[in-house]
Amino acid sequence: MRNELRRIQRESGLTAIYVTHDQAEALAVSDLIIVMKEGRIVEHGRPVDIYRHPRHVFTARFLGATNLIAGTIANVDAATGRLAVTTPLGRILGIDPSGTLAQGAKVQVSIRPEDLSTHADTAAAFNTIEGRMTFAAFAGAAVEAELRCGETNIQCLLDRKADLTPGRAITLRAKPDACLVLPEE
Repeated sequence: MRNELRRIQRESGLTAIYVTHDQAEALAVSDLIIVMKEGRIVEHGRPVDIYRHPRHVFTARFLGATNLIAGTIANVDAATGRLAVTTPLGRILGIDPSGTLAQGAKVQVSIRPEDLSTHADTAAAFNTIEGRMTFAAFAGAAVEAELRCGETNIQCLLDRKADLTPGRAITLRAKPDACLVLPEE
């Protein structure tokens, strides 16, 4: 039905305001999304931009699943715009979608489950998260899994051929551009 609504909207040139709490639907049928909290606009933008690069923890949580890891900015690389964040899971190198964060700021690093990988091609000395699998469910195209990393639970999507054995050790990696450093709420 989403596809049919989108087709009708485009063919007719209709401008519509659609209010929903269904995130997948909002992402699929919108040209522009406005995220509101307590009657106030938190953020707005194109669906792909607001999903991939939210500027607020609320938006990251509201639009799809994400892992939030508390930390403190240790360093800002002015040349690349990347930030090094000290977290309980180790140092994470990420980006600041708002462009406003500075060294010493308390932050949350948002990493979507689909941006975590066990593949060696993302290997690096940073953004490596080690844990033990506490849950795994085969979901067809992927394995939905949860890892316990110290005191933190991390959700990830693994290759559909992944070993589903609970308790096994896993090392996840994330590219710096997939690690969004957001101001703490």
